[in-house]
Amino acid sequence: LESIFGVALAEDTSDRLMDYLNKSIEYLLNNSSDERVFNSDVSEVKVKTLIELIENTLITDFSQCKEPSVIASVFLYYFSKLPTLLLSKISPQLIHSTDINHEEYRFNVVHSLLFMLPKQNRNILKIVLQFLKKYSDSTTNEQVMDQIYNKFSRVFMDATVATYDQASKAFKFLVLNIEQLESRPQDIQYMVKDGESIVKAASFDRLVEKLFDLSYGFKDADYNYTIFHTYDYYTTSVGLLDKFIYYYRISLTLTPKLQMEMSITTLSVAMFWMKIQQNQLITDLAFLQKLKSFIDQFPQVPPSHNTYFSYFQTLFKPNIEPLKPLYERGNSFVGPNLQQSSAGKKKNHLIEKMMSKNKENGNIDIDIYTLGATIIAQQITLIDNEMLMAIPPTQFLHGHFTKLHLSPQYHDMVCKFNEWARWTSAEILSKEKLVDRVACLSFFIDLGKNCVEMGNYSAANAILCGLNNSAVSRLKLTWEKITNKVNQDYDRLESLFDLSMNYKNYREEIKTTKAKIIPYLGVFTKDLIAIEEGNDTFTSNKLINTEKFRLLYGTIKRIQSYQQPLFNIKASEPIKLYLRNISQNLLDEKELHSISLRLEPRQSISN
Repeated sequence: LESIFGVALAEDTSDRLMDYLNKSIEYLLNNSSDERVFNSDVSEVKVKTLIELIENTLITDFSQCKEPSVIASVFLYYFSKLPTLLLSKISPQLIHSTDINHEEYRFNVVHSLLFMLPKQNRNILKIVLQFLKKYSDSTTNEQVMDQIYNKFSRVFMDATVATYDQASKAFKFLVLNIEQLESRPQDIQYMVKDGESIVKAASFDRLVEKLFDLSYGFKDADYNYTIFHTYDYYTTSVGLLDKFIYYYRISLTLTPKLQMEMSITTLSVAMFWMKIQQNQLITDLAFLQKLKSFIDQFPQVPPSHNTYFSYFQTLFKPNIEPLKPLYERGNSFVGPNLQQSSAGKKKNHLIEKMMSKNKENGNIDIDIYTLGATIIAQQITLIDNEMLMAIPPTQFLHGHFTKLHLSPQYHDMVCKFNEWARWTSAEILSKEKLVDRVACLSFFIDLGKNCVEMGNYSAANAILCGLNNSAVSRLKLTWEKITNKVNQDYDRLESLFDLSMNYKNYREEIKTTKAKIIPYLGVFTKDLIAIEEGNDTFTSNKLINTEKFRLLYGTIKRIQSYQQPLFNIKASEPIKLYLRNISQNLLDEKELHSISLRLEPRQSISN
């Protein structure tokens, strides 16, 4: 026979356990008139004897038992011997909730906490709470019931000597309000990740409450970021501000200790949101009007609140400077003037010589082949990184990246990607002599390889696209002349950006690299579209599908992790200027194919 006592609860509660609990409850309710049932000393021998009888099914009906206190003691003993106490997961939060003297807010907090419990724990808790509610209704002796609440709180909750009284109060609240707690619809759902309960779906009110959870039991590092980057899928900035104001007002009604804690937490979280979305909020007139109305209602605030209200005031200043895209904040991404090698000095001399010729004829003409693939790859990487850092996260949400007017910075980078590709094709096709084309083809394969080595997967893929342009790929005579090593480098690029299995090779590579990289954004936008189209904003029971927004923010977070300055590459403004302007002389597809056919005409079938 499977044991009952000291065994962890399973997802499917055993029939034996439920039978034991139900029969114990029935017996104890029938004897509730005896005030000594839960308050009598019972010998360990009697307890152990009854447990053995229950475990061996020698007793399945307690109706003939003459000592209710033994049944009560064994009932409590069962819960005390669970490997993890029934309310252990939420004990600190429940204890903390006893300080909340705002009835509706406390109900909401406790109701949310109960759904953090595993389903089997909730089911058994419900049975016990309903039993104790009936038991309480059958007696008028509140002192006896308080003693019972105390006993049950000790075997249901993790508490210390210092928190025993609060634990007892928390358990009493659960018993006395079980009917109301049960009658409320489930407005929050959790899922377990890395052993912690995180929000899977919730109503708007519960989502906001979790933003400033005061129970210290909600461990979800990305939760606030997720909400603040994606809230406009289901509300407005005014709607979110309304909730912050509502909970700030609640905080002012709480006990002094909790009032300070909750009010400061609410204000600091609100300020955190406004800083993240500052560029959008300072132009949102409805939001600013609502914020001003809120500030005006509190002309005098506690000194501890001054920092937050002072920040709120700055959003109204006409000369407030929007947070600039990183690339506009000066040349902080440019590396220091490191000690240069003789080769580096030689390259600099070449650049100066080229620029001096440019000044004479008014043109920008850099010899990329003399400078070499490494230097050109470095400057391409600096340009791409500036463009990557300029893209705000909002351009990756709501499918904005599919519309030019909603994502200008994103499309700047897309255009540059296409330029690198066309430039690659055009340069190769500009070489009339076969030997020059072979050298040029080899150069661009080496350039793609160097971009990969520098972590610039965006430019590397663009160069590969240029190499694979049909006008270039058809140049059979040219491709036949490249060396085995160059051919191997090309095959490596082909394999890295292989489209099969959803860019599997590329995804694996960037997942394992710890270096700063410039990713190929096409993979991210593909993922974002899949998340948007494959996940509803609301669940079937009208809760906000937080898991969808967790996935969206997870992708945004990865992109943001790559939007970092480059400190290890020295900028060369002449080369960057040249590379920024390569589009001026690029040919279109039709012209490229025409040149390709002229360089290497189609051979007849007979030939």
